[in-house]
Amino acid sequence: MYRILGFPNEIENADQSIAFVAQEIVSTPDRSEYFEERIFQYAKLGLTALALADEIRKTFDVPAPDFGNYDPKGIFERAVSKVTRDREVAKAKHDDFMEVIAAKAKPPE
Repeated sequence: MYRILGFPNEIENADQSIAFVAQEIVSTPDRSEYFEERIFQYAKLGLTALALADEIRKTFDVPAPDFGNYDPKGIFERAVSKVTRDREVAKAKHDDFMEVIAAKAKPPE
């Protein structure tokens, strides 16, 4: 159950990451980088919280709640997956752009 004691630290780390993006990285008027980081960090925290809750329920034989049609784990997993995919696409575009720049910067032979 040490993971429970460490959860507040994970929350603090997520908040610091979000604050860093808001202060140092955001470059567009719509602040999309900030909102993306918020979605990513809080979805990861949600997955951790759900895993901790499952562990507690199993340890103390407490029944799981009935979420009905609501699937918080699925929502959090899709959010993390989408942000991860979007970041991979952005990195690939950036890498391609840097290759073009590097090719143009080579001195003529």
